Amino acid sequence: MRSVSVVLRVAREQLDARGGLGHYPVYATITIACLLISFAVAGFLPESLRDSLPKLQIGLGLVSTALVGGVVVTGRDRRNSLVQEEAIRLATQEALEKIIATPGFQPKPSTSPKT
Repeated sequence: MRSVSVVLRVAREQLDARGGLGHYPVYATITIACLLISFAVAGFLPESLRDSLPKLQIGLGLVSTALVGGVVVTGRDRRNSLVQEEAIRLATQEALEKIIATPGFQPKPSTSPKT
C-alpha cells in the first residue's frame, strides 16, 4: 500500500511544480475587462471622477500590456507544462495499474463513513 501512496505523492508534487503559469491570462483578461468598462462608463461619471479617469485608464493599459506580454512569453512554457502534466498523469496511471495488478496487493480498508 505504501507504493500507491508514494506514486500518488510524487505525481502530485510533479504536477504542482508545473503550476502557476495559468494566472497571467486570467489577470490579463480582468485588467482588459476593467479597461473596457472604464471606457464604457466614462460618459456616465460625474465631472469630478471623469478628471481622474484617464490616469486609471493609462495605468490599466500599462498593466494589461505587461500581463499580455507575460502571456505571450510564458505561452510556450505553459504548453510544454501541459504536455508534461499529461505524460505524468499517464505514467501515474500505468504505475498504479501495475501495483494493483500484482498478486500480493492488499488494499487498505476504507476508513471513510459509509453514506
